[in-house]
Amino acid sequence: MQPLKPCERRRPPADIHRPFLLSQVNQHPHLHRRLEPLGLDRRWVGLLDRLRHRSAGNRTSRKHTHAGPNCDSNPTPLNQRYSQAEIAYFKEIALGGEGGLGPAITYKWYGPIRLAVRGSSTQSDLDEIDRVAVELSSLTGLSISRVTTGWNSLIYFTTIAEYADIQQYFDPECGCLAHVSVWGRMIYRMEVWVGTEQSSTTRRHQIREEMTQGLGLLQDSWGYPRSAFYQGWSDTTEFAAIDRAIIRLLYEPEILPGMTLADLEALGL
Repeated sequence: MQPLKPCERRRPPADIHRPFLLSQVNQHPHLHRRLEPLGLDRRWVGLLDRLRHRSAGNRTSRKHTHAGPNCDSNPTPLNQRYSQAEIAYFKEIALGGEGGLGPAITYKWYGPIRLAVRGSSTQSDLDEIDRVAVELSSLTGLSISRVTTGWNSLIYFTTIAEYADIQQYFDPECGCLAHVSVWGRMIYRMEVWVGTEQSSTTRRHQIREEMTQGLGLLQDSWGYPRSAFYQGWSDTTEFAAIDRAIIRLLYEPEILPGMTLADLEALGL
């Protein structure tokens, strides 16, 4: 059997999950209620609004002191904590969506990720979700867990035909995919699909790859064949060292949602 083409990361069309401008949150208090079921409570709404006002100022002079998931203070500059290779790979993977979808800026979560599983998963699939969730929680500081109620993200295990009935913008040539829904520059939902036609090992790889891309690392690269973000076919079931580095880097408190390449360079990256 020929492997399916590499997975595609997509954000859904705006008419499916329409992102509101951050300024609309204060103008329309009922939006707070809409946000809360998605795992984004009023504390994060307030943070988002503060980030919006901060972004309106001089980007090169602002202080990066927001209370993000990895909020421990570290006076060492980012360009001394990460190698030049890691920084270059981060900028390749973390800006925008695959295939030019969305502006070339950073996207990240600021709240707990509660994953519900749908479809025909196996115990091996569930174990891998839990294992990857623990690893990603350790790297990002986010709370990531598998739940049956109160979810804000979904992982589907179905055949290609079954998933094509669920999502109208699905490319049936893919073997897996992940897309994110964004409010401003902040992710509030991810949806992952893994095809059940794949082998158990391939599914383990795809679970890891797509859950990680759902954190905001949406691009692929030909640079590192053992990386979870490798553009070509891969069945690796562990993060490469450079993967762990760029996941940590995205969730450093200095990295704000909505940063451009120029903003990153202003940080010395």
